[in-house]
Amino acid sequence: MNATSPTEDFFNSFIGSTPGWTLLVMFAMAAIFVWSFFRKFTPQYVRSAPTIFTTLGIFFTFVGISLALFSFNTKDLQNSLPAFLSGMKTAFYISILGVLFSLAIKVRYAIYGIPKKFRAEEPDPGQELVRHHLTLHGLLSGGETPEERLPLSVLMAGMRKETREGLKAIEETLEQYLSKMTENNSRALLEALQNVVKSFESRLNESTASTMKELSLAVKEIVSWQEGYREAMPRITAELAKIANPMEKIGEFTWVIPHLWWGTHTL
Repeated sequence: MNATSPTEDFFNSFIGSTPGWTLLVMFAMAAIFVWSFFRKFTPQYVRSAPTIFTTLGIFFTFVGISLALFSFNTKDLQNSLPAFLSGMKTAFYISILGVLFSLAIKVRYAIYGIPKKFRAEEPDPGQELVRHHLTLHGLLSGGETPEERLPLSVLMAGMRKETREGLKAIEETLEQYLSKMTENNSRALLEALQNVVKSFESRLNESTASTMKELSLAVKEIVSWQEGYREAMPRITAELAKIANPMEKIGEFTWVIPHLWWGTHTL
């Protein structure tokens, strides 16, 4: 009877205890990793592949845990425990594989960098300078084709002309807008002044009418007073005459009294 090595025992146990779909996913990830690791180790691959493998590991981790929890039954531990362990194996195996592939890519890039055949060719600075010089010369003097033979000065003149036309159009639009706005404001101001004048005239007419009415009443009172005064004057004159006669007599009497007194004393 032939004895098997520990490595063979481990692989046989691993394959026998791991779900088939988990082995299929792990094999697909390993095949993609090996092909891209040796055939497409480009700068873009180095930037994107670690993230992709890590994300796949995390995704299948949640898938395995979900399957394990879905299959677990607390009332039937003996029958549900194998399915629970199978889901947990899926979660851990695929997550470990994704992290391992991501780490391998980063370690290779840190030690060896990008292989020369996958590096983008960097342009020679001298050739780039000559190319830019030729491009600038073509713009200043004209290109090779008839469409490209327009000097830069002609192009700039055309651009300046278009700019002037655009500014002129904007200026005309602003002038029209200001003219309309001035006209509208003048019309509104004129209407407002007309309303003010009408209101003032109305109030002035009302005030004048009230004043004239009061003045008419005052004139009527004056006329009435004058008529009363004219009627009272004869009576007043008669009364004054009555008062004047006794006063004259009293005056004559007062003139006689001193003479009588003087004559009495001389005797």
